[in-house]
Amino acid sequence: MATTFFEGIEIGNRSVPAALERSVAYVIDPAKTDHGSLVSSFQCEAQSAAQEMYLHQQEAEQATGRSVKQNGSRKSYCAMWMRQSFAPGEVTPELAHSLGVQLAKEVLGDKYQYIVATHTDSKCIHNHIIFNVVGADYKKFHQDKYTPDRVARISDRLCRAHGLSVVEEPKKERPGLHHPGKKVSGYHNTMRKDVEQFSSQAKSWEEFLSLMETKYYMFRRGERLSFRHRTNGQERNFTLASLGYGFDEQSLRKKIGDFTRADTCPLFREPNPHSYSAKLREVKSKFAAMDAMDQQHVSSQSDYLARLTELRTEEKEILSNLKNARIHKDSAQEEKLQKRMDEIRQERKELIRMRAAVGKEQRGDEEIDR
Repeated sequence: MATTFFEGIEIGNRSVPAALERSVAYVIDPAKTDHGSLVSSFQCEAQSAAQEMYLHQQEAEQATGRSVKQNGSRKSYCAMWMRQSFAPGEVTPELAHSLGVQLAKEVLGDKYQYIVATHTDSKCIHNHIIFNVVGADYKKFHQDKYTPDRVARISDRLCRAHGLSVVEEPKKERPGLHHPGKKVSGYHNTMRKDVEQFSSQAKSWEEFLSLMETKYYMFRRGERLSFRHRTNGQERNFTLASLGYGFDEQSLRKKIGDFTRADTCPLFREPNPHSYSAKLREVKSKFAAMDAMDQQHVSSQSDYLARLTELRTEEKEILSNLKNARIHKDSAQEEKLQKRMDEIRQERKELIRMRAAVGKEQRGDEEIDR
């Protein structure tokens, strides 16, 4: 039966280009898409989709003054991700891809850049659709609590038109956290059985996680692990502890025999901003910023913005030339353009790092405080 899932691609601590490139590279992987034959795109090229989406976001920021990356504790999304999965043996790769393209057209229309990729490397053929969070009108896509249901209804209608099975309306479970003795959903029971099976087979914690990833998507935030089933329609991520007594990470490590004191320590520690090393890093970054200002001939806010605009314009031209070089299979020109593209990105990073180091109090043509 066909299932759908809808989520945002969070920027987190990464840069916007890094978050986009990582997701797009996974989706268009030739090993998963029959050597790239099951990939389609709209208003962008699949191979350069991450760069083109980022450039459109930069244009929107210049036009509106609104950045994709939010300040403060709010989550920031650079793109949205839809997934459409089919029952084993029920659909051909070509039909699955056609349904994915139709789903993207009906949900997104002509407003957003997107790519559609069909993966055939697992038991269940499934589509991945990534679309730019910023539309052609420079406005961001806003998801509400009804969006996943709307996507599911469109997908179900398309599947029924081709005689494919869909998930019937599930019974709603009463909300609340799980505790021993309380009735839980079928998704919890399925995951509990899989955890019991994999923890009995595994000889190390890493092997257990690898076995879990064959059936589940795995998410880590600090010390917290959560999982979501790949094919059965599970929408929420479940932690191991939510499965009940004896299923938390510490108990499973003891069962597997892979428990050490180091495993319980945090992977990352929050740095102390008042420590000697933190202050030393701050001083070093300011000296490096001053060197960058001299190299880039930047002495005011207007110089800084003008240089950024020049780099973005040149990057857009190089992207266009890269497409032509790939079409004409000019490998020498492609290598030369790619090298310049890397130089531009590095230069832009240095500019942004410089601006962050010296502060953002100045505006207009005021000289940047050194």
